[in-house]
Amino acid sequence: MITAIKIDEENFKAYSLVNEQEEENKGYLDNLSKINIFIGENNSGKSRFLRTFFCDNDIVIKDRNLIELNDLILHFKNIFNKWIAYNKPKISSDKVLEISATLSSEILEFIKVSSFSVTDATNKLKEIHRYIDNLSFDEARSTLEQHIATKNIKKTLEELIINFNEKWRNINILKNNRIYIPILRGLRTYARDYYLERTKKDYFKDNNELDDRIFTGLNLYNDCKNLLLGAKEDRDKIRKFEEFLSECFFDGKDVNLIPSIKDDVLHVRIGSQEYPVSQLGDGIQSVIILTYPLFFNQGENMLFFFEEPEQCLHPAYQRVFMETLMREEFNSFQYFFTTHSNHLLDITLDIDKVSIYTFKKTNDSMDNPTFEIENVDNENTDILRLIGVRNSSVFLSNCTIWVEGITDRIYIRKYLEVYQKTQDIKFLEDIHYSFVEYGGGNITHWSFLEDADPNHSNILVDRLCGKLFLITDKDGAGQKKDGTADEGSVEKKAKYERHIKLKEKLGDKHYHCLEAREIENILSTDVLKKTVEVYEKNNPKKIEFTDKFNYETYKDKPLGKFLNDNITHRKRNYAATDKDTSTINDKVLFSKRAVEKIESMSDLSEEAKELTEKLYEFIKFQNGNKDSVKTP
Repeated sequence: MITAIKIDEENFKAYSLVNEQEEENKGYLDNLSKINIFIGENNSGKSRFLRTFFCDNDIVIKDRNLIELNDLILHFKNIFNKWIAYNKPKISSDKVLEISATLSSEILEFIKVSSFSVTDATNKLKEIHRYIDNLSFDEARSTLEQHIATKNIKKTLEELIINFNEKWRNINILKNNRIYIPILRGLRTYARDYYLERTKKDYFKDNNELDDRIFTGLNLYNDCKNLLLGAKEDRDKIRKFEEFLSECFFDGKDVNLIPSIKDDVLHVRIGSQEYPVSQLGDGIQSVIILTYPLFFNQGENMLFFFEEPEQCLHPAYQRVFMETLMREEFNSFQYFFTTHSNHLLDITLDIDKVSIYTFKKTNDSMDNPTFEIENVDNENTDILRLIGVRNSSVFLSNCTIWVEGITDRIYIRKYLEVYQKTQDIKFLEDIHYSFVEYGGGNITHWSFLEDADPNHSNILVDRLCGKLFLITDKDGAGQKKDGTADEGSVEKKAKYERHIKLKEKLGDKHYHCLEAREIENILSTDVLKKTVEVYEKNNPKKIEFTDKFNYETYKDKPLGKFLNDNITHRKRNYAATDKDTSTINDKVLFSKRAVEKIESMSDLSEEAKELTEKLYEFIKFQNGNKDSVKTP
């Protein structure tokens, strides 16, 4: 995977970087991930940057494979220097310099793909191998050290040659395996691919070498027809793509792509309904265009460049699209795209391996347009200002689930996901329901409760959003084991009384107070152990869990402290020691690792199951008790 590209005057002369972090990577757009998002105002240079990156072979890159190759070369150079020391009389100083130059790691740390020949490099390595092999040694006079050094250098060099070729195949994706999906795209058939011709003429100076790398969707009719009329292997590809669409986007309904001979138009059947593409929603067309090149390049090392993939996609489909990019069968892909979508930014909070870059237009001293690029955190609210998002531009879902913070949202989203696998009716986030994070103690500011100050009334929830379901942590809540209020804690007694009032105000169908202390405490014992094992995987000592490590024991305890006290030989501190609560240290990362271990309902604790069932019934009721959920 590419980790950096050079922002130089040759390729990106109008661009500059903001807040470069590491001196060694100065001048490089660093921190590239699996998904890389370019965002900014109109005319901020992001699309021009994307297209230059896509089409130019002269761009200098840094790649993880290069880093691994450098490590191999440095290892070989160490062995090489030892071998020289043992065999110095046999080797000329000129040859030593020649071999050292060949092994210079600077050649590989950053590499210009178009000017680098893997054949030449491999031949040089093989030449070194032949030179070492042909040197004559007097076995009788050779020391054991000389013999071992010669044996090691040959073996290491052979491994280096094999690894060099293998890793170079991965690096070479920049030169060959790239696909660009332009803003000009669609499925309606024409006599020629006019979108391709226009895209090349406008941006790539009619470069015919790019024909196979630009996918507009206009040729999909012919592609499908050729595959369906081809060999069984080709027909199977189409069928598998249809199954992929069914699983990812259409809730398991049968999907068929039909190139109709009668009207030369691609027809799409979803369930029992069949339509020509012109009669389908543009969102469905967009889904097919965006995913077709992904599916048909599985197993290849590929770079994909998308222009504003959110075009025509409902926010729920945008979420499904982003999750699709992270599917296991697409592990060898890396993505770059431009966007103006605040929904895509919201989704990145739940997905690892995402980097975001803002683009801003400036002007140089001659009033020529220049552009600044900055790698930013996906929680940076300044990004929303760049793309013109205001509160008034966000419409409401049919109902909302109110949670204290981001970790509650991560856990509950996962619980709903596994629960809905067992149900016939599927509900989509951002259409049928949305999450609201209310921030713990801020709950007192809302009209769930009576006004604390008659001169400053609470916020009217009904004016803000649709029907809601509120979830609170118990957090001790000033309650004794017999259920009475604990007079010894004023703060927790107040929380306990607040929970009583919330239940009276909202009722069981709209309110749930966790029996456990916090959302993390309702993790099942098995999932909790598996999560800890992820943290301790590099621990040289084998961890053990005490006999007290069970749900009933930890459900009402500060979980960070409980883990510290009940895991022997642990390497990590699990408690947030800077807080009195001793909750989990780095709760967000912990939650992301924990939900990776949740695959089915059997992974949920009984309270997690109860909460999820209540939430599902609430969402179902607020969406009209639908027998089936129509796709957007």
